[in-house]
Amino acid sequence: MMNHALRTLGAGLLAIVCGSFVAGRAFAQSPTVLADQPVFGSVDVPGNMVFTLSVEFPTALSIANYGNYDDTVSYYGYFDPLKCYTYLYNSTTPASSYFEPEAAGSGTNGHFCSGQWSGNFMNWATTQTIDPFRAILTGGYRSVDTTTQTILEKAWGSNQGGLNNFPNRGTSEPNNENISGSLIPYLTPFSNWSNWDSTIWN
Repeated sequence: MMNHALRTLGAGLLAIVCGSFVAGRAFAQSPTVLADQPVFGSVDVPGNMVFTLSVEFPTALSIANYGNYDDTVSYYGYFDPLKCYTYLYNSTTPASSYFEPEAAGSGTNGHFCSGQWSGNFMNWATTQTIDPFRAILTGGYRSVDTTTQTILEKAWGSNQGGLNNFPNRGTSEPNNENISGSLIPYLTPFSNWSNWDSTIWN
């Protein structure tokens, strides 16, 4: 009697499971339309997505382009690596000073700039990880954004962390990441300089 009851219960459960599976399969095949535009209103607005991002130390101030300067590499940043820049200094409002592209780079890799700043070199020397992050999401941090002029500003290097986050760069010790002094006349306006050092941190 007990075995018969268990067999009957088992058959019933199998029928329910099989029935659910068939019903579920049939349901999954039916088309479902999902709205990708506002449900109410007559304005045709394309779909969009909101990201909830966590950007804090050390992401905001860490180095973006690692290693010693290698002219065969195009470094990412706000500057075009294949262009040469001049610095336009505004003595009245120094914060409004900026680099402006002047010419295409030369040399084997298109990064050499006689008497000007190489965009590739400046990307290597100055780009923090938050800069490409901002560039990808919004086009970059705009310190000036009008109908006639847009100026992108690199991230501020705070005193959080230390030189492990953004090592000093240049031609002489105790720099953590270096560049050959013979390249300085080709990548900067300093034609007679064989030594050049920089720091971003603090």
